[in-house]
Amino acid sequence: MNRALVGWFASLSLLAGIVAAIWGLASAIKGAGQAHGVVAVHCRDIPHKLPIEVSSGSDISVAGAVYTIGDGTLLAANSTVAEQIAAHGDDLLMGICAFAAGVLLYRLFRSFLQGQPSLGRNPARLTWLAALCLTVAAAAPLLPFHASSLVVDRLGFTGSCPAVAVYSGTSVVLIFGAVILFALGELARNRPELMEACRRALNGDQQRHL
Repeated sequence: MNRALVGWFASLSLLAGIVAAIWGLASAIKGAGQAHGVVAVHCRDIPHKLPIEVSSGSDISVAGAVYTIGDGTLLAANSTVAEQIAAHGDDLLMGICAFAAGVLLYRLFRSFLQGQPSLGRNPARLTWLAALCLTVAAAAPLLPFHASSLVVDRLGFTGSCPAVAVYSGTSVVLIFGAVILFALGELARNRPELMEACRRALNGDQQRHL
């Protein structure tokens, strides 16, 4: 394994984490700045409290909100700060978790270029990476759902916004990734010789180039 390549991956992981954190924070700040404006949320079910009959594909205006039948988009005017932040909360949470993951990956990659003391922390780093994947998979989709609930309650609709509607294939991939990372963490914890073998492989590669 090329030590320079490992160092490059370490730097790239940290840079990606920083960029993701800035993106998530900027999204939340932008959303908060749009308070009292229009907020876009998603509802799986059509609100039941409608004064007129509508057909699929049409737009209706009820209680200061425009509801698009068909794709479940609710555009609500006079939004609150809480609604806007919740609507962009998944971006903020993903940005924070991506930053934490970037730092962990940076230290993980760097540890392979160092001695045994740093390698001892890697099982915990892998476990934390698994926890971050689970956090994004389980919690991030719930924040836009919470925004939908806030808007529906404020407008007085009797419809619902089921949380199951916001989960996607991405959540499933992250959950599988978390399982793999957790397994690797346990393997590294119970078989430290594997981590040491990786370190020796890198050092051996370096010595061959000397």
